Amino acid sequence: MAVKNAVDLLKSRIAPEVAQIFSEKHADDPSLQRSIVFEDNWIIDAEHPDRKILFADAMPLMTLRQVSLSAAGFYKIPNIGWDKTKGWGRPFNYYAFGMCVSEVLIDILTGRHTLLRTDILHDVGDSLIRYRHWAN
Repeated sequence: MAVKNAVDLLKSRIAPEVAQIFSEKHADDPSLQRSIVFEDNWIIDAEHPDRKILFADAMPLMTLRQVSLSAAGFYKIPNIGWDKTKGWGRPFNYYAFGMCVSEVLIDILTGRHTLLRTDILHDVGDSLIRYRHWAN
C-alpha cells in the first residue's frame, strides 16, 4: 500500500502538467486534469484519446517544468498495538529490516547521470519460533 500511496502522489503531480501540455497544443478544447489516465506506458486524455504521450517522453518534460518526481509512500499497518501492563497485544505484523542505497554521479552542468552502484540489504532477523522455520 505504501508503494501505491507514492504512485498516486506522483500521478497527482504529473496529471495537471500533462493536461497543460495537451491544452497548449489544443487551446480551443483544453484537456482537463481529471481526464488524464495512465495506461500501458502511455499518459492519455480519456476525453480526447488522440492526445497521448509516452510515459518515458513525458518525464523529461516534467523535469523541465520543475515537477517533483520523488515521492515517499506511507502505510499505517492496521490492528497493531501493545498493552504494557497486561503484556498482551500484537505490536508488529512482521519482523524485518531492509534498505537500498544507490551511489550516483551527476554532472550538474548537463544533468547527465551515471549509476555507480546499488547496495540492497534485507535482514529478516532471528526466528521467533525456531521450530516453525526448520524447513525454510
